[in-house]
Amino acid sequence: MRHRLKLCYTNLWTEMHRNSKYIQYFSLGEGAYLEKIQYYESIYPELKFLYTEERIEMDIDYIFCLSEIGLYHKLLQKVDPIIELVIIENIYDVNGEDIYTQLLFKKAICLYHVGQYTSAIHILQQLKAIDHKNKLYQEVILLSFKKLHSKKILLLHIIVYASLATVFCIAVMQLFYRDTIFSQHQNLLFQLRWTLLIFSITLMVGIEVYLRIFSKYKTIKKI
Repeated sequence: MRHRLKLCYTNLWTEMHRNSKYIQYFSLGEGAYLEKIQYYESIYPELKFLYTEERIEMDIDYIFCLSEIGLYHKLLQKVDPIIELVIIENIYDVNGEDIYTQLLFKKAICLYHVGQYTSAIHILQQLKAIDHKNKLYQEVILLSFKKLHSKKILLLHIIVYASLATVFCIAVMQLFYRDTIFSQHQNLLFQLRWTLLIFSITLMVGIEVYLRIFSKYKTIKKI
């Protein structure tokens, strides 16, 4: 009888202990990202005693807190096991949101911020295959392509700026040196100015159009 009574009190204490950790965590408030992270990490060894639903809910919220604070490297270390757990437990919806795609998107954004653009694009292509109407995925893919090809884009921009600077210099020379040799070549300089100006504008627009078309083509090809 004493053994049964002791066991009963032990189970009751464990139940209260489980709930107190869960309640304490979420009582910190939605915007208390840093406080939640610190509390979660301080009780991490004890999380295994929580109910599976409570543990997963805390894990997911912890990942969201890491994202809000900008702890991208830590998030990338923690997110994969949680994504796997969400898949294993068949958890599709948390607070009205598709938690699987939310976690994948958080991971993709973190990869983007730490400079792993190819990996970010790969995940975003998967997300676009799931929800092709979500324009945000395509916009981040475009940003990633820009970062991935930043050196080439910078070189093209330098060419554009050099062309515009040349147009400006020619215009100044034509304005202030009308009685010199430049006056003999007004038509040629006029044509050169407009040619360089049109070239610069075309190249600037062309860079953006090419990147958008190329990023969409690569995405469709992967899908």
